[in-house]
Amino acid sequence: MNTESPIDIVTGGSGFVGRHLISSLLADGARVVSIDLRAAPAAISSHPLFVSVVGDIRSADLATRLARFGPIRSFYHLAARTGVRAAQGSAADYTLNNVVGTDRICATAERLSAERFIYASSSSLYGDAGEFPTPESAILAPRSHYGTTKMLAEQIVRDRGATGRLDVRIARLFTVYGPDGRASMAIPRFLTASRRGRPILATAPMDSFRDYTWIGDVVTGLRLLASLSNNPGPINLAAGAPTRLADLITMMQRISGIIVPVQQGERDERDVFGTHGSNEKARALGWESPKRLADVLPIMINPPAAIAEGDAGALKNG
Repeated sequence: MNTESPIDIVTGGSGFVGRHLISSLLADGARVVSIDLRAAPAAISSHPLFVSVVGDIRSADLATRLARFGPIRSFYHLAARTGVRAAQGSAADYTLNNVVGTDRICATAERLSAERFIYASSSSLYGDAGEFPTPESAILAPRSHYGTTKMLAEQIVRDRGATGRLDVRIARLFTVYGPDGRASMAIPRFLTASRRGRPILATAPMDSFRDYTWIGDVVTGLRLLASLSNNPGPINLAAGAPTRLADLITMMQRISGIIVPVQQGERDERDVFGTHGSNEKARALGWESPKRLADVLPIMINPPAAIAEGDAGALKNG
């Protein structure tokens, strides 16, 4: 990799959103460096414009390791410990990764004079929102430790931006889904159970709802924020079309043709009942109309070759 043209850095590059973002950047000819505790997948690591840096975002020597790649255009911070349930009993670990880690990586980005810093926040900040669709101005009242750490990390990013030393952007991601998603998320978990002929375990009320947002739209939104000349404040990346759990399961069964029993599990009280984000602000900035779950789910369940290989960009907006 040459060091003349600016690079894009992606923390958490081996994660679900990170892999899709990197693929999109590389497809457009960008030079990309991933920072993750895990090595990048072979499909990405073989690209001539890509470098995988295996390391901790809290490492004191990270800036030195990254400086050799040249000037930084966009610094996407996606790395985090995720999951509401997994945070139970792991408060210290989540705090170290999501809060301390964000503070350290902001300092690294400042030291390297990154042109722009884009932080992937979460809809978990809103908790049980009192307004639907939920605007960015809504009160932040997370119910889980995970949500609390993301809220604190977002405040760190805002504070860094207020100093004028780091040009920041904040995206609040709603339930992201797509090819090669985290196995613990509802859609891949339900698909796996169905294909193995096992009951679907529903750990939320059947009338609860989520604002499922396609990974390709999230990648487009993150890149849009990186391209803006001015900081618009926090931006929801939400489809704006919530789906009830019962409807999701019915839709998946109809598309797949596989009917298995549904078992109602115990609800975790830290889970919010529903999410429905307002995307008016994002669309006003130029974010294209996000795809609806009903339109994308058939392609995800019965994917063409490109989607099966994890290329969400193969499904274009339009």
